[in-house]
Amino acid sequence: MKTARAQKRSVSPFGLSAPLIEDPFAQLKDILSKDYSAAPAEKKPQLRSLDDICFLPYFIEKIAQAPANDAPDLDALCQFLLRFKETMVEKGLAVPLYESMRELFRKKTDLFMIDHLDHAHCERVGISADHQDVVLFSKERDALVGRYFAPFTETQPGLFSEFVTEWTDTENPDRLLHFLDFSAGSKKPTFEHYLLFAHPALARVVSNKPQLRSMFEKARGLLSKLSSPTWEKDTRHALGV
Repeated sequence: MKTARAQKRSVSPFGLSAPLIEDPFAQLKDILSKDYSAAPAEKKPQLRSLDDICFLPYFIEKIAQAPANDAPDLDALCQFLLRFKETMVEKGLAVPLYESMRELFRKKTDLFMIDHLDHAHCERVGISADHQDVVLFSKERDALVGRYFAPFTETQPGLFSEFVTEWTDTENPDRLLHFLDFSAGSKKPTFEHYLLFAHPALARVVSNKPQLRSMFEKARGLLSKLSSPTWEKDTRHALGV
């Protein structure tokens, strides 16, 4: 189900602007074009066997450009990259692929936007809650962390720590709020969340209350512009800050 358009889009004049990249996936495309022949024009893009490796740029770009809750190929992409991880390493594709996925993640967390559903709206759509805040791209964000970055770096915990540190040390307030929203998920009583937030790199940050409070303060200017009157309070409560 696609989310409705946000009532008010968050704007971040307080963060550092990312450098303009003409094509963030150019390196991957260049490597694949040199080492792998293009798929026949009549062949439908898919991710089923190693022969479909030539379609990786197509799927990564498609997901990067998709609106919130409209990236049904994301799970298939993550599964494909994990399934053929060793082959990618052998073929020298692991690094450019990892960098492309980091760029995809940055794109999905570059802006923090909320659809706030008040009590009346929740009643109309059958949600048994006083209110609900839907953070756009949170579904894609969580999938990338839990189904790609965490399992892909399972044997390289330092690499996952580097990923988390890059996220938490950012000067982009939108990305900081995405991390806080993501971290609130650590309180969900599901096996999947328990395993993910048991990772030392995440557990250290989620348990560091001063660091979490600092993130809220660094994003103070953006917080005042959010369309939701409840997100900050609910997230602080979930994180105990």
